[in-house]
Amino acid sequence: MIVAHQIMNTNLELMLSISGGTDDDTSFTFVHNSSQIGDFDGSIIVDQRSNRYLNVTMRNASGLLVGRLYQSKSSNQDDEELIFTAYINQISPTNETVIIPLPASIDRDRYICISADDYNRKCHQIDFYSTPLHMDTSRYEWFARVGNCDDCNQLTMKGFLRNLNPMQWINGVDSFNDAIMIATDIIVYVLILLFIFIFITKCLCPLYQCFICCYGCCDNNCLSIHPAVPSKMATKY
Repeated sequence: MIVAHQIMNTNLELMLSISGGTDDDTSFTFVHNSSQIGDFDGSIIVDQRSNRYLNVTMRNASGLLVGRLYQSKSSNQDDEELIFTAYINQISPTNETVIIPLPASIDRDRYICISADDYNRKCHQIDFYSTPLHMDTSRYEWFARVGNCDDCNQLTMKGFLRNLNPMQWINGVDSFNDAIMIATDIIVYVLILLFIFIFITKCLCPLYQCFICCYGCCDNNCLSIHPAVPSKMATKY
C-alpha cells in the first residue's frame, strides 16, 4: 500500500510494507520529498493598465520554492527588493509557469534567485517589458441630450423673490467652507450695492441737476448752485 499525502510545502509519501513472518519483518518506511528546481526563465511584464507581473517558467521543479528579487547581480541583502514563494503542487519534478504580482516600484530589469530545500539555487537576469497604456477616452466624451424640464434655468419673478429671502442663502450649507463662500458672496453683494448708491448720489444726481439748469427749467436753483460772479468794469473819470 502506498499513500501520498501533501501538506503545504512538504510532499510526504508514506510507504506501508507488510509481509508475513515475525514482527521483525514488519516495517514502516517514510520518504520525504523536498522541493527542488532544475532551472527557470522568465520576464517582468507591465500590461496596458500598469499592472506589473513576474512571469516565471520553472523546469524540473516541485514543492515550495523561495524567490528573491534584487536590484543588481551582487545579490546583497541591501539590494534585496522582494521575497516571494511559488508552490509546485507535484510530487515528481515537472515544468510549470507561475505569475507573481509585483509592486509599482519595479521599473527595469531585475536579478532573481530561486532556492529549493536541497540548497540548490538558480539565479538569472530577468528582462523588463512594458506595454503602452490603454487610454479609454470614451468615458470622457460629452454627449448632447435634450432634457424634459421646460422650466429649468429660466429667470422668473417668483424665483427672484425667493432668492431675496435670507433663509435661502444658508440653505444647503453643510460645512465651514460653504459658510465662508456664502459670507464672501454676501460681502461682495453689499459692496456692489454700496458702490451703486454712491455712484447715483454723488455722480448721477449732480449731473441731472446741471442738465436741468442748463435748459432753464430751474433758473433759481441754477443760480443758487452756480451764483453769478459780478464782472469788474473799468470806470473812467
